[in-house]
Amino acid sequence: MDDYIDNLKQEISDLLEICDARRCNACNRYSLDGYCCFWCGHDNSQDEED
Repeated sequence: MDDYIDNLKQEISDLLEICDARRCNACNRYSLDGYCCFWCGHDNSQDEED
């Protein structure tokens, strides 16, 4: 089951890459700018203010 979930996460990441999403500053996976990362919960919008 873990392999199935990992495969789905990889497919989602690939789709986000196609959609010009940016990489999360914490886990380096693709995430939407200005939102909490889907993968690790990191709030990338806070990083923009630094």
